[in-house]
Amino acid sequence: MSSVKDTVAAGSLSRMEEIVEEYAAQTVLLVTGKRSYETSGAREGLERHLEGADVVRFSEFQTNPHIDAVCR
Repeated sequence: MSSVKDTVAAGSLSRMEEIVEEYAAQTVLLVTGKRSYETSGAREGLERHLEGADVVRFSEFQTNPHIDAVCR
């Protein structure tokens, strides 16, 4: 059985290593902006905490996407 957890909160980036360990995450769905992930420094900050996890990055969507865009 698969266990799916979501973690969205202020300070989540600084707690990423703890969150990954807490949930024994093997796969991480990372939802980001098309360019902001790079320009904000989030990529640099996250990569070291996500080593060893299968990271699926989802960034090809419009502002306030409809469910159809998310399901594709």
